[in-house]
Amino acid sequence: MWRMRRTILQASCLPFIVVLAACSGSQQSAPASSSASQPSASQSASGAQQTPTAARSTSSSSARASAAASAASGQSAPPASAGADVTKAQRAGATVKPSVTAAPVAPDATVRYADKVTLSISDVTFGKETDRGPGSFPGREYAALNLTLKNDSGKALPLRGVVVTVLDKAGNPVAPVYAQEVNARDFNATVAPGKTATARYGFAIPTASRSQVTIVVDFDSSHTSAVFSGSIS
Repeated sequence: MWRMRRTILQASCLPFIVVLAACSGSQQSAPASSSASQPSASQSASGAQQTPTAARSTSSSSARASAAASAASGQSAPPASAGADVTKAQRAGATVKPSVTAAPVAPDATVRYADKVTLSISDVTFGKETDRGPGSFPGREYAALNLTLKNDSGKALPLRGVVVTVLDKAGNPVAPVYAQEVNARDFNATVAPGKTATARYGFAIPTASRSQVTIVVDFDSSHTSAVFSGSIS
């Protein structure tokens, strides 16, 4: 009788044991499933970190050219904002903003435009005014700037009404000098393709201000003004 009861009890417990074993198996498989999903999350995070690197912007070609030219000249590249306060001259027939640009460079480097027009300060000489009479300032120091423009753009480049502005280290305009000994002369010409034009301008830049000047050359309506910023000697 007792053996029969124990046999019945064991038989009735079998389904309960099977259920426990099934539950235990499902609990053990859950971590494996969770562990398998972790690499995907890690890969997703890695992909997200790589996206900004792929989207990182590069500097403009004109800025790179400016830095290279200034480095070659021995002076650091001026900021892109140099000369920005000098407004372009209003020329007859000009209805659009300048479309050909170039970055600022040091005074002993060359401004290079995308259309192969270049502008440089080929020479700087210093002196003192000696002229006397109305409008003259005998003894005033000046700097005479020789500018050279080369036109390799493939089309004629009219240079009419060229405006040159010089700013001191504080950003204040420097007075032009028209004394006879400066021998100033404007561009005032049309430069044919492959040709070069020169001009000479004088400004009252004292010795104490030569360590930092900004020279802005506005030569036509199609190009942004050529900007030189740094020390002159």
